[in-house]
Amino acid sequence: MRIAYLIVAHRQPDQLERLLRAIHDPDNLYLLQLDSKAPRELHARMSTFAARQSNLALAPARDIRWASWSLMDARLEGIERLLAMGRPWDLLINLSGQCFPLRTQPQIRAALDDQPGRNFVETFDPLTTWVDPYARVRRIRIEVPFRSTGYNLPRLRVDRWQRHLGDARYVGGSPYAGLTREFCEHLIRSPLLPRYRRCLRFAYRPDEVLLPTFIMNSPMKDSVVNRNFHRVDWRAGGSHPRTCTIDDAAELLASEAFFARKFDIDVDAPIVDLLESRLVESRPR
Repeated sequence: MRIAYLIVAHRQPDQLERLLRAIHDPDNLYLLQLDSKAPRELHARMSTFAARQSNLALAPARDIRWASWSLMDARLEGIERLLAMGRPWDLLINLSGQCFPLRTQPQIRAALDDQPGRNFVETFDPLTTWVDPYARVRRIRIEVPFRSTGYNLPRLRVDRWQRHLGDARYVGGSPYAGLTREFCEHLIRSPLLPRYRRCLRFAYRPDEVLLPTFIMNSPMKDSVVNRNFHRVDWRAGGSHPRTCTIDDAAELLASEAFFARKFDIDVDAPIVDLLESRLVESRPR
């Protein structure tokens, strides 16, 4: 199983380097997409780092806003770039710069080898899962200059679904997935993708809608394994996952997930130290 990683990052060059080293494997392919608003040090460090890795490419930086279309658009562009690189890969896994692996690359590949041709996408019914299920597709979200996130226009909602997607089934899910090359090619080349773009261009958190909805309304829906590779802690409530600390060590070490998020070495570096040392100990000698 040859894996292509698409990583979107905004900050913390030290932590990002540690992530890239932790998931490095000569048989994999890596594409790093940096936020143009990120500190100069991040861009400089990653440019130097990428120059030393033959299987790591650095995409042109772009302005990326959390919960807005620019983040989804960066991922679509990243998929297109990985397809155009001319190097073979079987499965695409997307990460953020604040993810960290819980398993080695050989362990991940061994688990995936048993399920060839499968797309790993967490899917669920938004009507029974989200408190305000239509917020993501009816809100009007704009991306204002000099802000790190988009901005929802207050009290304004527009039903764009019927106009652009008709009777397509509305599906929610995690923005983190494992996608086959076959599905990625189908997605990027599909004449339906522009309709999804028009529907979700001003949506709120469109990355939690586009991929799950697209694949569950496609001929490849039977290839979907309803699974998230990530362990994410939402127990704190709100729009952001809780930051993992050393207090979560036992739960993280016992998890069957491949990755976890989110981590912040400025908040708690020991948990990353621990996971890093465990990966080194687990590597074949």
